[in-house]
Amino acid sequence: MSQLQQSASLLESASASNYYEVHGQGEPIIFIHGVGLERSVWKPQIDHFSSTNLVVSYDLLGHGKANVGHGKPSLDEYVKQLQILMDDLALKSAALVGHSMGGAIAMRFAYRYTDRVDALAVLNAVYCRSQQAREPVLQRAELLDQGQGKLLVNQTLDRWFSKSESNAMPQARDDLKGMLDAVDPVAYARAYRVFAESDGLHVGELEKITSKALFMTGELDPNSTPLMSSQMAEHVANGEVKVLDGARHMMPYVNFKRVNAALTNFLFKK
Repeated sequence: MSQLQQSASLLESASASNYYEVHGQGEPIIFIHGVGLERSVWKPQIDHFSSTNLVVSYDLLGHGKANVGHGKPSLDEYVKQLQILMDDLALKSAALVGHSMGGAIAMRFAYRYTDRVDALAVLNAVYCRSQQAREPVLQRAELLDQGQGKLLVNQTLDRWFSKSESNAMPQARDDLKGMLDAVDPVAYARAYRVFAESDGLHVGELEKITSKALFMTGELDPNSTPLMSSQMAEHVANGEVKVLDGARHMMPYVNFKRVNAALTNFLFKK
């Protein structure tokens, strides 16, 4: 894979347009971001892992510089995008690291294409929300469908950052606000609707995952709870769970040193 261009590139096919970056050389790791963000949110991980691995980060459909999907949105549409990316980069298999909805995409890919996943790391993902937890998520999806996403930006950031983190890391909050402000509203609404409605899709499917799998979240993540990570890990033969003390939803960006250390330990241990 050393011949892959180590820069941002646009890859277009009949089924999807992928905007991606490739850095480093070695065993491949693909990083999959969450709703409303884009590939650069993985910069702390790119900087860390590109010294030892081939690192791929890409924009989900309609995010960053990737085109919006077509037809009724579904999680499988995003899984297909990942499959096309791997095919066009001639990656027979890779380690997958997904955050939030990116974790849902990575999980579904892992139990659909077991021979193409070397390792699976699912960060801050959701699983089987309670009805009480589902209602506000569906309400936000409805507002996004109505084109009122701008009203939700500060609410989203307040869920992602504690007041002390916002005061201590204003640039990080501003970076993520910039991504949320810039995302295509139609694409954001499509992706969020999938995020809101797909948490139950994995029931009865996680048992099919054959790779080792890490389910990691933050102690203070109110929507991607430690209980959810534990429940997912219980259904995977080689699954394990890790909870970061004091961390919230955007821990890969905010608590990146601890996240990188945990990922390094998981990916490279024999």
